Amino acid sequence: MHHYELFQPSLSRLPAPSAFPERFEFDKMHFPEAERACEREAVWLNENVFRAGHQGIDDAVAAIRKVQAHAADLQEIQRSLVEG
Repeated sequence: MHHYELFQPSLSRLPAPSAFPERFEFDKMHFPEAERACEREAVWLNENVFRAGHQGIDDAVAAIRKVQAHAADLQEIQRSLVEG
């Protein structure tokens, strides 16, 4: 989230980043565990999923379950791509 414009003092309209820009100097901070989790372990859903109501959420849950059901196949594909 530290990459979001929302938290960039020069781009944000929020009062906190503007009032305390020194606390939002993300280029000087490192979040290796959070970045690893976001890049490799997390599932990110666009807010439009939730705006679509129950159907949007049901569709998202179905998609996540489908990925989970085929996790072993996806890992095998990833291994074959890495190994070339």
